[in-house]
Amino acid sequence: MINNYKQLKEYQTQRLNEITKENKVFYAFSMEQLNEGIKEIGLDINTEKLAKIGYGGYLPSQNLEKFQNEMETLNLELKALVISNPALKKELIKYELANHEAYYCYDSYFNALEIIKSFDYEITDEEIQKVYSVESKKYDF
Repeated sequence: MINNYKQLKEYQTQRLNEITKENKVFYAFSMEQLNEGIKEIGLDINTEKLAKIGYGGYLPSQNLEKFQNEMETLNLELKALVISNPALKKELIKYELANHEAYYCYDSYFNALEIIKSFDYEITDEEIQKVYSVESKKYDF
């Protein structure tokens, strides 16, 4: 059972690690790393294709659809958890505002706002502003 944002992030990390391992995802930012990754996952480049997933990520093309489905399922699961738990939603907002130093630098507030909204957890600007208004008072000097 996930009761707080720390547990949610730990669960997300655990599932991401499982999904990437099961689907033989690796990351490469040079030809040397790409060749090492291909070798590590045992891909036969003569008979199998490699798919690019962005941000330097690769996996066997036959695993792409499964990977995408599992990632979508995880995102929907996390979204449902956040939407159904107002305290968790508030904790997420509070954490991300602090993580992006929104209480110290006003420009960072907009960065945090963009990040929080990118999660697609149906969090409104008003909810973020409400948390910010309360929490920012703790950082007044």
